[in-house]
Amino acid sequence: MSFAKQIKQELCNTQNDSIVALKALFYGLALFAGPFSHPQGECTSENEFVANLYGEMLQTHLNCKYQIRSNGEKSKKRTYTVCTPAPYKEKLLKYFGYTGHEPSLRIHPTLIDDEEQRAAFLRGAFLACGHITDPRKSYHMEFVVPYLHLSQDLAALIEQVLIKPKIILRKGMHVVYFKDSANIEDMLTIMGAVKSTLEMMDIKIYKDVRNNANRITNCETANIDKTVTASQQQIEDIEYIRQTRGLDCLTPELREIAALRLENPEMSLRELGAMLEKPISRSGLNHRLNRLRKIAQDLRESRKEAGR
Repeated sequence: MSFAKQIKQELCNTQNDSIVALKALFYGLALFAGPFSHPQGECTSENEFVANLYGEMLQTHLNCKYQIRSNGEKSKKRTYTVCTPAPYKEKLLKYFGYTGHEPSLRIHPTLIDDEEQRAAFLRGAFLACGHITDPRKSYHMEFVVPYLHLSQDLAALIEQVLIKPKIILRKGMHVVYFKDSANIEDMLTIMGAVKSTLEMMDIKIYKDVRNNANRITNCETANIDKTVTASQQQIEDIEYIRQTRGLDCLTPELREIAALRLENPEMSLRELGAMLEKPISRSGLNHRLNRLRKIAQDLRESRKEAGR
């Protein structure tokens, strides 16, 4: 089961105690699932739980009989349509205070004027036209609305309980959306999907830990590569000194470091410094290795001049 379907199943099973909250949930479902604009008032959903919930709402609030029809298991995009008798749409519009002759479909704020009603209405709206991306992949929650004014009303309503979402036009539809994980978690909690919110938070924590581990690993790998590259250059310089003049030409402190580096090519400067008879800091060891590099450079320059 996808994360989006799991959330909708949880929201369908969430119970509201008050009658006004149930009416607000029914209102959100009906307004965004199609019955207000469909000629026969049909409601169509890709989610079987949503279709069943809408049918139950019809029976509870309008005492209306209904049938749920599916386009069949063979269809690539299976849908469920809640069908009702002809007079139903008139009853629906009247129940929510509409005439059917409104110039544009808008949200009636008087039907959702307290916190409980707004939360239930948003739950219904999400069940009807909402979608959420699997948080394992990315963070994105959206409501796909066919009408501009209706999308603007929805965004304004969401702003009352959270923050104002963004709206974009996609394929002729107005998409009200969030991309911030914290806002999505808050919205899920407001709508009543507490279990899914906790799961999303767990996924985010896991992703953060994994990303931090990857960053640490990459950093350590980069440091190792840097150490190996520097060590190879140091060994080349020391070998050049040994082949041209011998390590006996070096001072005792440089000779000790040269021998340690040849024996321990994989060690960091800090580790090498700790192995000296008189341990020194990383910067102190780096200074002495730079002196060895200078000696090797001078020997190379002298050899070039002698060959001219």
